[in-house]
Amino acid sequence: NCLQGSGRMFARYEFFYSDIDKAWYNEKPFQKDLDKLSIPSDIRLSRSDWSMIRKSIRKRPRRFSAKFIFEQLKELRNYRSTVRDIQLFGVGKVPNKKKFDYEVLVPPKVGSTITAYHRLACILHRGTVLAHNQAKGMFLIQFERESLGWDWVLDTEVASHGLPEILLPARGSSRSLNFESYFRGDLRNYQGSLSQGTDY
Repeated sequence: NCLQGSGRMFARYEFFYSDIDKAWYNEKPFQKDLDKLSIPSDIRLSRSDWSMIRKSIRKRPRRFSAKFIFEQLKELRNYRSTVRDIQLFGVGKVPNKKKFDYEVLVPPKVGSTITAYHRLACILHRGTVLAHNQAKGMFLIQFERESLGWDWVLDTEVASHGLPEILLPARGSSRSLNFESYFRGDLRNYQGSLSQGTDY
């Protein structure tokens, strides 16, 4: 079975997107910079051409390094903090929301069906939201498998099923949910949407 051990962990990190993180991971800053320069992403250019393009970008792409990972994790933590503030206090009461370009989803409501990560069993499994502690960013989940019981789960490990409700639309983002594509079943432009539940 490929979904055992490291294979299961790979599937979780590669294909599972929590509601709070979807907009972050679906964003493509380099693609947006190319769009501003009217350069197609599939164009074939020489090394010198790409060098000129990188020089003209406001924030140049960086090499993969320990410093790069540290900065990305810091940005992710700041992003999550802003999303939680918007969800908790509302759009109009968050001071820095004017600089926030990401789409923000309404948190899963009590009684809704979700897929969440069970830390003791180390699996993703379908369940129902029993309670939501917004101040701590945690959900109380009743898992469908009786042996898993219930547990408090971080909002970074919970994904809704079906069409999510949008609290704050993305600003100038090409990665907003296309409703027509969703109902056609084309979810390639909206990673992490779970229309059906299962466990992994």
